[in-house]
Amino acid sequence: METGERRTRRALWGFGAVFALLGAASLVWAVRAWQRPGMADAGDQARVLGFAASAVGLLLSAASLVVAWLGYRAGRREHTAESASSLADALAVAVRRAWEAEARSRRLNDPYPLPVSWRAAPAALADVPEGAVDPAGRDDGIGVLLRERLPAPRLVVLGEPGAGKSMLLVRLLLDLCDQRADGDPVPVLFPLSSWDPAADELDVWMERRLRTDHPALAADHGRTSRAGALLEHRLVLPLLDGFDEMAPAARAVALDALNRSLPAPHPFVLCGRTAEYRRALHPADGVPVRLGRTTAIVLDPLDAADADAYLVRDAGGDHTPAAARWSAVRRGLGSDSPVGRVLDTPLALFLARTIYNPRPGEGTRTLPDPDELCDLVRFPTAEALRTHLFEAYVPAAYRTDPGRPCAWTPERAERYLIFLARHVRALGTADIAWWSLARGLPRGVLTLLKGVAVGVMWWCALVVTSLALWWLIATEAPPELLAAVVVGAWSAADPLMFTPMGETQRRVMANPGPDQMILLPMALPTLLLCAFAVVLLSRIHVRERPAARLRWRPDVAVAGRSVLVGALAGGCVGMGLGDLSMGATSACVALVMTAALTGWRTAPADLTGTVSPRRALVADRDALRGYVRRMVLFYGVLGAPALGTLVDLVDQLTSVDEEAAPELWGVAYAAGIGQVLGVILALAVVLHRTASAPWFLARHYHAALGHLPRDLLAFLEDAHLRGVLRQAGAVYQFRHIDLQEQLSGRPGGGRGAPVTEPPPDAEPAPARSPDRAGGPGTGR
Repeated sequence: METGERRTRRALWGFGAVFALLGAASLVWAVRAWQRPGMADAGDQARVLGFAASAVGLLLSAASLVVAWLGYRAGRREHTAESASSLADALAVAVRRAWEAEARSRRLNDPYPLPVSWRAAPAALADVPEGAVDPAGRDDGIGVLLRERLPAPRLVVLGEPGAGKSMLLVRLLLDLCDQRADGDPVPVLFPLSSWDPAADELDVWMERRLRTDHPALAADHGRTSRAGALLEHRLVLPLLDGFDEMAPAARAVALDALNRSLPAPHPFVLCGRTAEYRRALHPADGVPVRLGRTTAIVLDPLDAADADAYLVRDAGGDHTPAAARWSAVRRGLGSDSPVGRVLDTPLALFLARTIYNPRPGEGTRTLPDPDELCDLVRFPTAEALRTHLFEAYVPAAYRTDPGRPCAWTPERAERYLIFLARHVRALGTADIAWWSLARGLPRGVLTLLKGVAVGVMWWCALVVTSLALWWLIATEAPPELLAAVVVGAWSAADPLMFTPMGETQRRVMANPGPDQMILLPMALPTLLLCAFAVVLLSRIHVRERPAARLRWRPDVAVAGRSVLVGALAGGCVGMGLGDLSMGATSACVALVMTAALTGWRTAPADLTGTVSPRRALVADRDALRGYVRRMVLFYGVLGAPALGTLVDLVDQLTSVDEEAAPELWGVAYAAGIGQVLGVILALAVVLHRTASAPWFLARHYHAALGHLPRDLLAFLEDAHLRGVLRQAGAVYQFRHIDLQEQLSGRPGGGRGAPVTEPPPDAEPAPARSPDRAGGPGTGR
């Protein structure tokens, strides 16, 4: 495999050879032009202009070489300035900050951590000698168990739906971060719902997930990325959550992939439901799979006394009106009744207290009575009662709260959440990623939105430049250079105006009215541009991850694209104007500009920064603005004026008029063209180089149809604060997979909302196990 340093060096030499040839060709061409018959009469002026043209070509080549060399040196310094252990230390800071904030959001310590106990799993689910270790424990002893008590730090955490597996995993992660020494592996929680073991090896998938959740890890580090270096040096301790969220057919494959990618004694923690894990280990038809040297534990149901104390404490303590409302429920705890069989898990207690307990400053008169949980007519089975808790949870989370005003009514919030649940189900994942919203659209709809966006931008440019030109015509003696810039911009905004400059001026003077200048040339160019944009953008896929800040990194593909664009530009200009020398000049300038523009790549931000979806969006928008600035700068300030200068020099060298002199009008005219083309091309670039541009189109499209709120990220953040969603790195997930699937099966979700069928270009959703208690989905 070719290393990143060698690829950069090859690209550097490639650029050097290309631009050296261009400089030599321009010099030879200038000398030959100077020696043409009739040039000698031009005198010293012709000689100066000839050498000036050569100097311009050599200068562009030298500038490109300098930029390439600086990019190479900067990348090399970045590769060698940090070690894998220092990367791990920085990552540990970011992980600890993110999960401390998530623990507060999930209210894991409010009013106090629920006591969770565990026992050894049946011997058939483990791979250690029976009796070699007693892993039984309680509460915060999970970190001591993994670090000190196990023969190998390889643990499988099993339990029933809602037993508190994810809560225990978060406690373990924070405990490992607190006890971690410098250079030790960093505990990182990976949700397995997005892993397809048939398509990706575990290391590949974990690297991609690390690069998404921590954009700084996407930077190169020697022959791989930072994330790849951490995994290669075994500096990541994977905490794999949601094993049962995977498709049933993929679970045994996933266990085999775990054995290959994480051989003993490499530490890891796997979390899932007991029944699904047992079926994966011992399939009815197939070869049994076993994780090597693993210890398995099973979470116990909550003790009735612990559940009773928790409900009373959350209601304000004994002898309070809110606590007295739970009297009938408290008597049923620990029994074989539906309420006793349901309220024995942390998840069920969380749902019940959210629905029935008042919040600070809220009375109990408007709340439902907890006694209804004991109604055997309404809820004759545990499954019926569990379904009721999920259905009543979202309206309860969005009811009027004096401490947190809500911008969305419970009905609207539930409709939005139903759409999101169906969206992630259609994509075959549990991650609510803002950048995946555009991927959920059918490709035809997204392509049409992109084409309309480019057409609208071009239409705006046409209107603005036409009004500016009309104003200049109406102004007596406008500045000559300003008039040239405006005429150039208007010529670029109207695709039908690519005519020689003299004809353009005559058309402008013949149609001085703003209605003629704006309305007449507007319809056809806009329609043609939209059609062209639709065809072109239909082959561009949505970016899979948000971008970060930019830096210039050349490669071989950049050189190839530059040569292709330069040849096309030179051919079009040469054939359109009937001047081969002008076409060659345009090809050189287009080649250099394209190389400088397309060599920009997204670079990482601070590794220790807080990880959040909004931070990822801000970084992607910064990259978007960077692309726009660079496109406008290169095309409008550097590229197009350079082209105008070279064209003017070519005219001087090939002219037999001894009185010919350089003019700035052509340079200003080219600058106007470059400004408009820079803005339009920047829009086309950011539609596939960044994730926030397609996301902008998708969210406004869904908002217009009533599927989602216009400020989607604010809605997701609010749902996270209310406990409906949880945050996992740069994405959100529903608090519980059962909640997601309960919502995805409800009616509603807005006009045209997806029900079960995924979009044509989306990956199929993983199959769900039919044997789950309380409906489809996975508990935590």
